[in-house]
Amino acid sequence: MNHSTLLKYTASISVIAALLLPVSVVAQDSDEIIVTARKKEESVLSVPIAITAFDEAKIQELGLTDITSLPEFTPGFSYPAFVGLPGRFDNGPRFRGLGINSSAPTRQAASVFVDGIFVSGGVQGIQLDNVERVEIIKGPQSAYFGRNTFGGAVNYITKTPGDEFSGTVSAEAQTLGEYAVSGLVSGPIAGDSVKMTLSGSLRDKKGHFENPGVGDRLGDEQTWSVGGGIFFTPSDNFDANIRVNYFENEDGAAPVSLSGLADHNCGPFAPATDTTICGAAPINSPALDTDLPAALQGFLATNNLFLLNGPLRSELGLDRQNLRVSGGFNLEFGNGVVLSSLSGYNYEEVNLLRDADDSSDPQFWSFAARQFEDVSHELRLSGSFMDDRLDWSGGVNYFYEKFTSNGDFLLGSGRAFGSGSFSQEEISTLGFFGSLDYQVTDKFSAAVEGRYQIDEISNDGNLQDQSSLVQKTEFKKFLPRVTLDYQLNNDTLLYAQFSRGNLPGGHNPAVVALSAASLAELRAIAPTADITFEEEELDNYEIGIKSRLPDGRGAFQLAAFFMERKNQGFRRSDFITRPGGGRPLQVNHNVNAGKSEILGFEFEGNYNFNDMFSLEGTVGYLDGEYKVFESANFLEVFGVTDASGSTLERFPKWSGSLSAVAEGDFANGMEWFARADGLYTGKRFADETNLTFAKDGVQVNLRTGVDVEAYRLEFFVTNVTDANHATAINRFRDLSAATPFFDFSTLGFEQGLRDKRQFGVRGRYKF
Repeated sequence: MNHSTLLKYTASISVIAALLLPVSVVAQDSDEIIVTARKKEESVLSVPIAITAFDEAKIQELGLTDITSLPEFTPGFSYPAFVGLPGRFDNGPRFRGLGINSSAPTRQAASVFVDGIFVSGGVQGIQLDNVERVEIIKGPQSAYFGRNTFGGAVNYITKTPGDEFSGTVSAEAQTLGEYAVSGLVSGPIAGDSVKMTLSGSLRDKKGHFENPGVGDRLGDEQTWSVGGGIFFTPSDNFDANIRVNYFENEDGAAPVSLSGLADHNCGPFAPATDTTICGAAPINSPALDTDLPAALQGFLATNNLFLLNGPLRSELGLDRQNLRVSGGFNLEFGNGVVLSSLSGYNYEEVNLLRDADDSSDPQFWSFAARQFEDVSHELRLSGSFMDDRLDWSGGVNYFYEKFTSNGDFLLGSGRAFGSGSFSQEEISTLGFFGSLDYQVTDKFSAAVEGRYQIDEISNDGNLQDQSSLVQKTEFKKFLPRVTLDYQLNNDTLLYAQFSRGNLPGGHNPAVVALSAASLAELRAIAPTADITFEEEELDNYEIGIKSRLPDGRGAFQLAAFFMERKNQGFRRSDFITRPGGGRPLQVNHNVNAGKSEILGFEFEGNYNFNDMFSLEGTVGYLDGEYKVFESANFLEVFGVTDASGSTLERFPKWSGSLSAVAEGDFANGMEWFARADGLYTGKRFADETNLTFAKDGVQVNLRTGVDVEAYRLEFFVTNVTDANHATAINRFRDLSAATPFFDFSTLGFEQGLRDKRQFGVRGRYKF
């Protein structure tokens, strides 16, 4: 993927765009959606960045419930069923193939925001009932949103009250025992100057998969939430708000397919290398040992080794509590100058108890716990000069997060496999940002944005010991974004953009704790192993076109991009001699050992044949390749470490959706609607060896219903054909009884299981 290839690719995309102009199709009425991705109000078709936006009407029309359903209609965006552990424990958003093999929330390549404020963990608990709009912004967003927006950002904008008292009540029921209820009321409470919102929701999902032998079901998920806000508008030039939201998750054991030793069909490829799976990993029926041995139950009930968030679970599954508080104000001075403030506080704690060998064998279980606490403050001054031809803004942002975690393997005999030590990471980030957007001519604009960011990261790998192994490192970075846009005509916008993102580095507590002799042994295996690892850098080059078709027949967006990821970090697990003897010591650590390049395009659009029928569609294409990568996984399978030339893992090359929509009126004025959605996910490699992959597949959903004044009634079927292609794939280890006890060398692969076919009905009443 050299510059010549990039030029050819760009020319090809331009030709495709030109051919699509007469018949192209955006997966929503884009010209009606106003977004704030650049901290100012702009139409989604006039903002020169790659963005997909869903307003309240589209969320309802598509049946979107939470962040897991957004990627179905968003090219270039994914939200895997798991990052490290199955279920809703450590999930995170991913953009354009930019992943990271770490489940630590402080090391994610993309982030979620609510009303512009960073959210730590648990974003699946944020329901879409009280959301006015979701903006999914692709490419590095560091210049505006700051840390952990290396590949992109998701921003939820919650509802604000109107001038009159109003509300919404909705209820939903589905086969397999799933139901949901939600409600929202809002309006003035003290004239026009003080308004409020109050909301609540409950979603109870029963497991779709039977657990053989034990007889229980796998996949139970329950989320309930309450929230509210007070909004002040004492004068025309000042407004302020305070929002509070609390939610809980209570889940049972997550269903997962484990493909292990029994499924190996190739290898070894060199002397002393392991066998593995070549081709599509089979999807095996889940079978977990959810019946804990009495000795293990007694250990969990009496041992304080793992207590971080309170009482331990007595059965497999997950508990989460999340509190989010935010507030802000806008003060407008003369000449359009506005001073804005945003502040937020997040607190979350989560416990997980799971079957660590993903099998019915009474072999291993594991426990994990996390606790987050963060605060953020932002102050921004913005305005315009030169008869509104120059928009400017500048400000400062401060973010602090403390993340505490622990976990361990558990044995059925009632003891922990390891030490169960607590670790803690603290992050303090100070950012200074600014932007200039100049309307050079009536058709041409240029924008320059930038953020200077200082990250101070400290880590204590074991809070229980008395040693001074706390590491503290400071990272500094300037993160620019330059955008040029040209209004070809009233309906077509062309843009080109360069943006840079960074992923701050950190520490390796396991390396810090090693003696000089053990460190020397580790470096003989992994020469770059160190107590710290450096930050990564991403350069994104992008061109795009956005256009409305004549006579309101439709609209489309098309973006093509090329990205260079440098100083790429990877997590390694190496075994060295344990001091004092015994089984080998496993050292988990991060190293900067790679470089990759990614080429792709994203398309979304709609075309209206007439007032009754329309098509909507999205297409995502991604070609990502490791240019430099010394891989321990490669060494294990092939006997060499050089993984250069491998395709990036865990992200499909092709994905997309195609929807047929029909709507009209009955003679009595009642509106009817019907739609069919086909959702395609391409195959995804499990790791950089590119031998094992999750197969591709199509899911089909159907919806139909009626709207009459304040009422809406909808009938739907999800996964009509009962498709079973995986929702995610992850390289793992086969720890079942098929392998020797305490043998952690046998390759296995976990796959997330897709929900089965469901029939449902949903009703809504607005007042």
